[in-house]
This record gives sequence, C-alpha cells and structure tokens, in this order.
Amino acid sequence: MLKYLVIFLLVFQARADQYGVVLAGSTHVFWKAVLKGIYSVQKEKVGVEIIDRSPMDDNEIVSEEQSQLKMISFFQKLKIKGLILAPIPLKGNKGKYNTNVPTVFVDRDSADFSPPITVVETNNFLAGKLAAQEVSKRLKKGASFAIFGLSNSVISTSDREKGFKDEALRLGMKFHSHSYLGHGFREAEARALILLNGVKNLDVIFTPNESTTRGVMLALNTLPKNN
Repeated sequence: MLKYLVIFLLVFQARADQYGVVLAGSTHVFWKAVLKGIYSVQKEKVGVEIIDRSPMDDNEIVSEEQSQLKMISFFQKLKIKGLILAPIPLKGNKGKYNTNVPTVFVDRDSADFSPPITVVETNNFLAGKLAAQEVSKRLKKGASFAIFGLSNSVISTSDREKGFKDEALRLGMKFHSHSYLGHGFREAEARALILLNGVKNLDVIFTPNESTTRGVMLALNTLPKNN
C-alpha cells in the first residue's frame, strides 16, 4: 500500500503545468504553423503541457467569437497556468472580457479582453508595404488596385491592407476600391463574385490572409473568361 502511495505522490508532484492555447482558427496553414511553434516548447521544456482548443476558421453554427469564449471558459475551469490567445473581436462587447489567467496575445492586440502580459505579432503594416513593392515590379505605373479585406475589426489584416494601400499609392498605382469579404473562404468567394462581376480595368487585387486569397481565387476561376 505504501509503495503505491509513494508512486502516486511522485506522479502528482511531477505533473506538468498546463497552458491553454486558443487561436482564431485551426485549419489555415498560418494557424497550424503557429500551433507547431507553440508545441515545440512542450518538447524543449520539462514540466510544460500544452492543450489547444481553437475554433474552425469558418463555423456556420456557432459564431467564432462565441466558441472562442467557450474554450477560454473551459481552460478557466481547468485552472491552467497561462493562456496563449489570438483574440477574435467580440461583437456588442460591454467592457473587457477577463480571462482570469496570465495571457499572451499572438498575431494581434485586442481591446475586448483584459490586458495581456505581452503581444507577440509581426509588423503587418510592413508586410503589406512589401507586397505592394513586389507587385509594382510586375506592372506598369498607374495600374489600378482593389483591396478585398477580411474585416475592419481584425487589427492584423487591417494593418496589412493599410500598408499595401499606402505604398501602392506612393508608387503611383491607382486606387479602385476597398471591400470586406468576411471570415471563411466560402463567404469570401460569394462576396468576391458579386464585387468582381462586370468589373473592368482592374489590375491588382490585394487579399490579406489565407481565406480571402482562397475565396478570390475561386471567384476568379468561376467568372467568365471575358469578364
């Protein structure tokens, strides 16, 4: 009996600290790469256990922000040591949602949640700027461009869109329009079809993420070749 009690206590003491991960999606290549990087810590550091619960990138039944809050609530009950969160904007939010646990934001900042320890993000404005510089090398000066964004409530993609627009204008390109396609590539495809139908003399479409890019590509393949 004493032998088994000692084994139990050793196992209990050796239990790893649990850290939760709630990203803004789970099927996009980008989020898979982020998750892979997070899990590498579990392999490198003894005593750390990563548990991830992230919404689908296009959830038609439950809105993404609602399902994300449910996942945060799950981790709160689990009494995790810390949370890694890619915050989805909260619609109709009245005050800040408190995660009640030390939290690190990834990819984007957010005013909808309690302040994080830190925010880990790339320079999205610069990314958009570099995209404009690259595409300008392949076009004549004065080419027209449109921006088909994700959502004006997502800071990271909005910064990419602004970076592209500012630099494209500086390089002499002509602004056509700026529209939003929404979350999910099927929604993006449907809206892109409407926006592109009958459009003439458009040289460039800038899309800031995987779902908008995929949606626009599907729409372009659907449109008549002489459109």
